[in-house]
Amino acid sequence: MIKFKEFPYERVDFQELSERFINHTKKLELATTVGEAYLQIIETDYLEKVFVSYATLSEAGNTNNSYDKFYLEEEAFFNKIKPEFSLLMQKRDDAILQSPFREELRKLIGNEFFNSAVMKKRTVSEEVLTLMEAENELSQEYSTIRSRLSIEVDGKTLTMPEINKLGQSADRETRKKYAVLGERAMMKQAPEFDRIYDEMMKIRTEIAHKTGFESYTDYCLHKFGRTSYGRDELLVFADNVKKYIVPVVSKMVEEQAKRLGHEVKNYDESTLFPNRQATVTKDLLPSFKKIFTKLSPETKVFFDELYEREFFDLDLRKGKTNGAYSNYMPLCNMPYVFETYNATEGAVETFAHECGHGLNSFMHRGEPASGVCVQSADICETHSMSMEFFVWQNIDEIITEDVDKYKYRQLKDSLAFIPYGTAIDVFQTKVYDNPEMTPEERRSLWKELEKEFIPWRKYEEGLFYSEGRAWQHQIHVMKWPFYYIDYVLAQVCALQFWVLDEEDHEKSWEAYIRLIKDSGKYSFTEIIKRAGLSTPFEEGILKRISDKVLDFSSGLRV
Repeated sequence: MIKFKEFPYERVDFQELSERFINHTKKLELATTVGEAYLQIIETDYLEKVFVSYATLSEAGNTNNSYDKFYLEEEAFFNKIKPEFSLLMQKRDDAILQSPFREELRKLIGNEFFNSAVMKKRTVSEEVLTLMEAENELSQEYSTIRSRLSIEVDGKTLTMPEINKLGQSADRETRKKYAVLGERAMMKQAPEFDRIYDEMMKIRTEIAHKTGFESYTDYCLHKFGRTSYGRDELLVFADNVKKYIVPVVSKMVEEQAKRLGHEVKNYDESTLFPNRQATVTKDLLPSFKKIFTKLSPETKVFFDELYEREFFDLDLRKGKTNGAYSNYMPLCNMPYVFETYNATEGAVETFAHECGHGLNSFMHRGEPASGVCVQSADICETHSMSMEFFVWQNIDEIITEDVDKYKYRQLKDSLAFIPYGTAIDVFQTKVYDNPEMTPEERRSLWKELEKEFIPWRKYEEGLFYSEGRAWQHQIHVMKWPFYYIDYVLAQVCALQFWVLDEEDHEKSWEAYIRLIKDSGKYSFTEIIKRAGLSTPFEEGILKRISDKVLDFSSGLRV
């Protein structure tokens, strides 16, 4: 079996690929039997797999070393052609929607494709390709700036992942020192962040208007194929978050301040106890191999192959992008897991999260027309965020001491994330509904939303975050607008899996596997209900999970 590093990279011959894609789309339009139509769908699906595989290799090369000129050029190439490829796929999807064999194809590729395709078809047109290319260039510019952030400390150059790790010290003065240093590094680039986002706003708003949408908010609701909820449901959800989640988290932070003996600043939020935190082993891969071997047959097979074929990059080094992702390599039938792993509790959760994505793509590998049956982001994040809790079954393989502290912190952070993520979504909705806002007005808006959704958060004055810039640190706002609410909705579902797992692990795991198998076939709310969970929009669900978190946390030995 080929390893990741052994897979040869070559630039995609996009002209040839496009010609082949267009040819198969025409044959799809002219098909006289459902078999002919389906064959052409499979042919285009294969070409999509080629495109995605080499795009994944390019991104991996760039995120592993942002100074590598070769992959900088390759990313520039993909930033230019991705909008064109999106247009090719949209025309293919239109051909499927207009096929006389639509009902027969519905049985082969699932009903959700048709619902989603109808929504997405308006979001890509030849008229906006140049604008989308310009947006991608700005996105890459932001990524490059972020990956190269560093600061001189005691004669050494520290990257942001290194600064972040040192900022989680048990000593408060050390935490403050590195938190301040990190903010200063970000502050140097604040004018650039303002400029980049301002240009993005104008471009994205123009894309929305040229494709017939009143605002970029509405454009993204269609772009993400949100077939089972919209603005109204998200508005009610945000109100319920303020009503049921914010007071509970505020109470937990008050209790934290009493334990610590001082107010909780933003750099204290992950320090829940005055004595030491949970102990994390540095042997991530061997530890997770044991965890996944014990968890289930599915996770064992998945992780064994990931491990043996080395489809991961976890090291800390200069120029490596700070963050994590799991991208699927269709030509290898393998997910590629990327993380700047720093041996902290949060990094353990992040790796489990990306392995949740990886397991899902691994279990769907080999399926015909898998590219056509695209899974929505909200359900994909449910796969990953739920895995963060499923690894609790054997978490002592990597959290070697004070496991209860680890669990308490994860539950508190999971609950606290819901208001933060909701604030991010509300912020984006407001700024894209009012694109004439100035950078100063956006920062002022964020400060107001923090008071509503994150009232416990306190910053050092005169630095990056106190200026209302925390959203600029959130890469999703800059690169993938309106994606972040998917994490929030997924967190509500993941916490339900946690509750079920504490009661009946076998039943919970069966429901989770059912959810993975259903992904791409049904809408988000349908999949959640079929797994036996409540949707995040149902009345009372936020109160139930917050009550469960409080009850469970009170019984932990911390």
